[in-house]
Amino acid sequence: MMMTSISNYLPARTASFSAAGSSSNQSVAKNEQAIVSDLIRDIRHGNHLTLDQNIFSRLLPPKEQFAQSDPQKVWEGFNEELLTSVLEAMNEGRVDSIVDTEGNTHKKLAMSDFCRKLYQKSEDLHKSKTIEASMEKTLAKHSAADKKIVQDFVSQSVDFISSNSSNARKILQNKIDNGEIPQSLQQPIEDFLADVESSMPKVISDIKKDMAQRRAELGEPCAHGQVAITTCSAGGAHKSIAKDLKGQFDQRGIESQLINETDLYLNDGLSKTTGIAFGHIYNEIIQKRDNPGYGENLRKLSAHLNDYIPDDRIDILRYKVGDAEKIISTNHYGHNQRLASESTEEGKMNQVTWILCDYGRFTTRLENKIKAMMDNKLEGFRFSTPDPDIFLAYGQSDEHNLLVSGESDKSKAMFQHLSQLLQQAEKKRPQSTAGARISPDKGELFVSNDLRDQFNKLITKSSYPVDDSFSSSIDKKGIESIKNHYGIPVESKLVTISMGAQGVGGEIEAYIRAFVDDAKKQLEMNPQSELPNVSIMALCGKNTQLANSVVNAFNESIEAIDNESIKESVVNAFSIKPQGWVQSGKPMAELMKASDLFVSKPGGRTVAELESSKTPTSLKVLPSHFWEFGNVAFMKEQGLASTTDDGQPLQQLKDAINTRENQHKLAENSQKIDKLKYQILELYQQYGQLIEHGLDHPEAKDCADSIKELQQQLDKLESGPKQASSLAGIAPSNHFARSVVKKIAQESIEKMLKKRLEVNA
Repeated sequence: MMMTSISNYLPARTASFSAAGSSSNQSVAKNEQAIVSDLIRDIRHGNHLTLDQNIFSRLLPPKEQFAQSDPQKVWEGFNEELLTSVLEAMNEGRVDSIVDTEGNTHKKLAMSDFCRKLYQKSEDLHKSKTIEASMEKTLAKHSAADKKIVQDFVSQSVDFISSNSSNARKILQNKIDNGEIPQSLQQPIEDFLADVESSMPKVISDIKKDMAQRRAELGEPCAHGQVAITTCSAGGAHKSIAKDLKGQFDQRGIESQLINETDLYLNDGLSKTTGIAFGHIYNEIIQKRDNPGYGENLRKLSAHLNDYIPDDRIDILRYKVGDAEKIISTNHYGHNQRLASESTEEGKMNQVTWILCDYGRFTTRLENKIKAMMDNKLEGFRFSTPDPDIFLAYGQSDEHNLLVSGESDKSKAMFQHLSQLLQQAEKKRPQSTAGARISPDKGELFVSNDLRDQFNKLITKSSYPVDDSFSSSIDKKGIESIKNHYGIPVESKLVTISMGAQGVGGEIEAYIRAFVDDAKKQLEMNPQSELPNVSIMALCGKNTQLANSVVNAFNESIEAIDNESIKESVVNAFSIKPQGWVQSGKPMAELMKASDLFVSKPGGRTVAELESSKTPTSLKVLPSHFWEFGNVAFMKEQGLASTTDDGQPLQQLKDAINTRENQHKLAENSQKIDKLKYQILELYQQYGQLIEHGLDHPEAKDCADSIKELQQQLDKLESGPKQASSLAGIAPSNHFARSVVKKIAQESIEKMLKKRLEVNA
């Protein structure tokens, strides 16, 4: 499916508003602010409303304002209360119909309250109607009280009810054992589930046949035996992991198909009314325009609009997944979980594996899934994470929940970093229902063995897929070549700023201003101090507006320095270079390794690449991006990261330069160690050959003395810094353990002695 830009979606603003019982003719002469205020008033006091483009076109800022790179300018003067009033009216059931961008009127779908509840939770109209029909058929003679109990069970378990409802039966048994559902209702509910199981295969088959009519648009579905890899365009990590998995499968001859679920969200009710599709909310509103609250409200609006314009994304996904029995998902949308119960083979269940894209924690969405799976021992699901030791969920007050598997030592070490980040966060997460409890004040961690055991059954450890180029070796000449490629003076220290695949508006400019301001303060405190020669390279991709904004921020910061001597020092020391698109893989790996300091948003993929290349980093922590806190803690634990909120960017650069120098020294030391071990190994082999002629052979004694001398040199080198083994990104090292060398040598000697004895015999 083709991606469509938001600017093409944005509808034109009209001057009409329809609401029964309220004035529909607004004066065109009124200014925008007054028009919006009147609209809010009419919506809040109206009944039987019809919402048209006069409202929907104002739920996003005007095109020119929406295109601003600075988030504050995007929302400047924009009245977010209009969306709030629309949501209030929809929550209260006062909206009868809506008008889309093409002028089509959509009435609210007619269905029972129970069916609507199922539809809102499952986002699956066909299954919701099928379930309701089965309930009416199998529970017709039961009392209203019994039906209410069954409805509550179905509402909670709807994701696991379909052509294979074995997991729903486990939930049922658990509720019966706990006394939540009376034993007398077990058989009626079993009959209901059996009826759904007999009905859903035809429903699913008919849906796939209908979707097959759009084969030219949607492409081919997964065939039997293929693996379905589902992903999304929210950030770069989801897609990069999915792409890597696809490549790994291709290399091994395993057939698979990559499905980007964001593409399934482009023609929904939200895009047909406001101009922004559900799948674009995260990137365009939450990330680039840094407004998570408004993004969440747009998502709520999208859910309400499904009552007027039915969303077919679950049906498209059903068609695309086709006959695949295994689903691997790098996103956490609920549709993948629902498809687990829709196996095309009787008695079988599709297998769903979720891949985590960040270190240190589960998202709230996944945490809730895991809790249900642990409580009910559900089957068919696995979770794969780059860091299984600690999973953080945010609680209330001074207590937070922690989900832990494996040893807790690492958890305790990371806890200090995580608690600091939590204190910075403006947004608190709801109290978690699963996990262990910690107290930031006491620094205590409570983890039960049962919890750890249950998690180990669900969770597998898999390394974050990172291109080999990030861990490959590079020498000083290589770094000079990379700097020359980007037009950076070889003698200059390189600070690279990147804010992720989606960008974070305003943060690059803010860091540049802070960098210049820190230099000014340093020279004011000590006029004799020398500034390092620094080239600041800002990665702007294809965003020419951002490139101009970066240069302006740099120039304006220098012009704001009122001391001419200080200004001259800064101008002579610092330079700015906006850089266009840098390809992922080897080009980005080389740039990271050539950078003395890499300033970045702590996305999962970026952090994995920075850690693999051992690049000193300053990370921008956004309080609203709570899912990235674990990534920051992971990098701090590796000793590679500070945060931009720590201040003093010049000092961070100096620390990074020291880290780089130490890395190179350690790499050189590591090479010397490897060379000595090879020499010792060769001497052991020579020694073994010499003693074939007799243990008292004169050259054997000299060889033994040489081994002893080299061993002393090796002992001296190995008693120094121990980090050499982690410097894969700086220089090659085979990291032979001394015990391995001795073992190989000893085996060689024993083999030769045995041969000699055989000859003598």
